[in-house]
Amino acid sequence: MMQSRTGDALDAMRRRICPSLAVGLLLAAAAAAQPVTSGASMPSGKLWHHDKNLVSREGSAISDIGTGAYRALGAHRFPVPTRDGSRYLEERYDASEDTTEIWIRRSSDGGVMDRFVVDGAITDVEFSPVNANLIRMNWGENALSYSTYAVYDLAARRVIWADDDRSRTQYTAWLPDGRLLGLSSGGLLTAITTTGTRQTTVLGNLPLRPNQRPLDLVVSPRGQPLLVDIADVDDQGRVLRHDYWLSSLDGRDPQQITAADGRASHPIFSPDGQFIAFRIGYGTSDLVSACELRYVPISARNVSRTSRAAREFRGLKDAAGKVYPHGLGCELLAWLP
Repeated sequence: MMQSRTGDALDAMRRRICPSLAVGLLLAAAAAAQPVTSGASMPSGKLWHHDKNLVSREGSAISDIGTGAYRALGAHRFPVPTRDGSRYLEERYDASEDTTEIWIRRSSDGGVMDRFVVDGAITDVEFSPVNANLIRMNWGENALSYSTYAVYDLAARRVIWADDDRSRTQYTAWLPDGRLLGLSSGGLLTAITTTGTRQTTVLGNLPLRPNQRPLDLVVSPRGQPLLVDIADVDDQGRVLRHDYWLSSLDGRDPQQITAADGRASHPIFSPDGQFIAFRIGYGTSDLVSACELRYVPISARNVSRTSRAAREFRGLKDAAGKVYPHGLGCELLAWLP
């Protein structure tokens, strides 16, 4: 899951980590989607989301897919919840001090459970699925410096693992068993033990063409499939287009799931692993007219904004209790049970 901090410094960091996501052009022509064959039922669970597009103000909220109930979390735009949703992390970077302040809050009432400051700039935070005191994060000395992945123990206030071989971990994500999955720029997939005895296991390799590079990595709550953002690049390494592909944990048999020509981003699996939600942009800003959310079953292929398989989250209410007629706006932060 992709997180954020406020301010221009964050925007610069985001552009550096994944510059292709900022491309804003017209949507590619609609591509036909395969019929739903996975047997997936209707999606359920709670959506943690940025609510600017719903009520025209900054903040975050939780919406229940089944009941449509809406609950505001507060003014912070991008909270990071634990896997059970019982608490969440907020982080704010101070560019003048090159430090990041961290709050841990209860989800029930927003009460502060912990608060402290970490040196450097932190992005791309994700809680461990097996230990709510551990977070994986991208860390740099400041918002514009070279960054590396690390695992931080919130209770002990210290880094317990730091990436010592970025050539094999261009992108990382938690596996359900508490190991980290690493993906290299060449497609190498490794499983990394970050607690106890350190161990790195090679799982396989994505069959990338010479002009292809991965840009992002998301793991299903079930452990597989993987969802990998794969870009076509030119001789200078500039991104020409990118789309998401599903793959097994060893990288075999990748299948293209989006055909949105770079407009699909920020994917999140449903808790049961049967659906994937995407942000699909078709303009140059985050206004509701330029960015929408769609969800699809994992059996869908060649998904664009207008594909039959690309559906909106309907029946959700805004802060005033009125049903929002156009589905949920961007950003979707987490999809929990």
